[in-house]
Parts: sequence; C-alpha cells; structure tokens
Amino acid sequence: PCADMPPVLMVLDTAAIVPSADGQRNVPLHELFLGPCETSMEQNELLAAVSVSRPPAGFGAAFARFGLRNGNAIAVASAAASLILNDDGTVHNAHIALSAVAPTVKLVDAANVALEGRALNNDALCEAASVAMAAAEPISDLRGSADYRRELVGVLTKRALKAAEQRARE
Repeated sequence: PCADMPPVLMVLDTAAIVPSADGQRNVPLHELFLGPCETSMEQNELLAAVSVSRPPAGFGAAFARFGLRNGNAIAVASAAASLILNDDGTVHNAHIALSAVAPTVKLVDAANVALEGRALNNDALCEAASVAMAAAEPISDLRGSADYRRELVGVLTKRALKAAEQRARE
C-alpha cells in the first residue's frame, strides 16, 4: 500500500504482463493490486514484466512523496500525476494515483472528470486535490493521523499536478 513505484506506473498507463501455463494476460496495473500483499494474479501466474505506453506530445508526469525521514522510510502519503495538455493548454486527460493512504495503491478515477477541458489554475488544482482527498482511505498510526494524511494527499496532489504540467509544457 505504501510503495513508491506503483502509483507512478499507474499514471503512465502501465500494464502487467502475467504469463502462465494457460497463456498470457495483460492486466492494467490499477487492476493488479487488490489489498495488502494481495494481487489479482492466480496461483500459476508470474509477473514477468510491465509494459509502459509511449507518452504522446503534451504529456507530463510527476511524483510527490512525504516521509518522516530520508532514505528508505515508508511514505506517510504520496501522489503521482500525469497530464496530457491540449494545444491551448487545457487538460485533455489526467490521472492521479495515491499510495500509503488506502489498503492498496489507488488510482483516483474521478481526477480526469474534475480536470478534463480545464486550465490547470488554482480552482482546478483545488478541485483535483479535493477529489483525491475524498478517494483516500487513510489510517492513523505512529507516522500520522488519518486527518493529517488526508491533508497531505491534497498538498501532494497539487504539487504533482503542477510539476506534471510544467513537464508537459517542456
């Protein structure tokens, strides 16, 4: 639930390549994770590779993470975001994925609805942050309370979206 790489891969529209004796499945990464230490893979399947699509023009992605210390500390919360911008600078497509704030890494499906067709101004960023905060299912533990983590999701979502937008414009 608190891994750093899965949310990044989710916003990049990644599929898991899962072979077995019966053949091979390509599983969208957001469908692979079911819960802590639980995947949608069968007993006879193996995660062999991941397939990341080549991003189109106007694409940008970013990852924002908050931990209590540097190094291999488990994240308190993190957010990954990707955007495809239209020629006029409005959002054509957006994805947000969260980790460390739900029983599994979570793709925020409502993010695209909140941002599509809009300029990424403060109002849009605040709406996307609210959508992400509502999707979060944080727990309270020694690293932070559920309320603290939910607030972090809002801040980290805005940071990731701003950085993704900057990269999309480069």
